[in-house]
Amino acid sequence: VVVNLGLVYKVQHHCGVIFQFVAFVRRRKRTVPDILAAGGRYDHLILEFRGPAVSGSVPSAVGASIALDKICSAVAGMEEA
Repeated sequence: VVVNLGLVYKVQHHCGVIFQFVAFVRRRKRTVPDILAAGGRYDHLILEFRGPAVSGSVPSAVGASIALDKICSAVAGMEEA
């Protein structure tokens, strides 16, 4: 597990907990990080698109993007080895 307190992709869309699942893959004699999944809370984004006339409780939302193509190609590569 790697904990990185640096910047993340599209930080302006998130608030609260933000996460990324990163795999370190070997490419051309170098090990580089590859993001497999990312997400977080989108409460701030909901407030931004909510109309000013809407009142009541503010909904919460959590989302994640998963790079299935990268995961499937990694599994296929493991099966070939």
